[in-house]
Amino acid sequence: MPSVRILITCLLGTLILSASTVGVPAAADTTAASLAPRIVVEGTVEQQTAVEEAVAVFIALGMPLPDLAVTFTTDEDQCNGFMGLFQPNAGGWRIDICSDLAFVIPHELGHAWERANLDHDDHAEYMDARGLEHWRHSKRVEAGVEDVALVIQHIVLGGGSSHREDISDAFDLLTSLAADTAS
Repeated sequence: MPSVRILITCLLGTLILSASTVGVPAAADTTAASLAPRIVVEGTVEQQTAVEEAVAVFIALGMPLPDLAVTFTTDEDQCNGFMGLFQPNAGGWRIDICSDLAFVIPHELGHAWERANLDHDDHAEYMDARGLEHWRHSKRVEAGVEDVALVIQHIVLGGGSSHREDISDAFDLLTSLAADTAS
């Protein structure tokens, strides 16, 4: 695969997407979120475009993201058996994508957004508002952290839901909590 570097300048900043021809992309070296994140993508041009489009929605919604490395792989072990995996490691934050389903990219970016923008008090307030008991839970559908990623995924994809008002209310709560935490 040829090396590709895409530089996108938007109203709110610059987004850099690139892919290397050898190895895994360097992990991001910061946890600070911004509206001009550095996103390094290892994947095909189509995969890079999908990440670019999802990140552009986050930026348009005013949702700062941390710098990230995003790798597309067919090795499901790399994603611990999931379709995608967000890993906020000390050496840099990364997302591994092991599925071509459209919702996986915004879902995993949602995890990165949550980790960079919400604190423990925000988690407690969100869980209380959503009627959830645990931030992390072995039953992922009962975990606050997964609920956050699902809500963000629905908003980013513009997907319809029979619970659209519920999703919209949850999203409004998330963004207000993040704004309070940032101030």
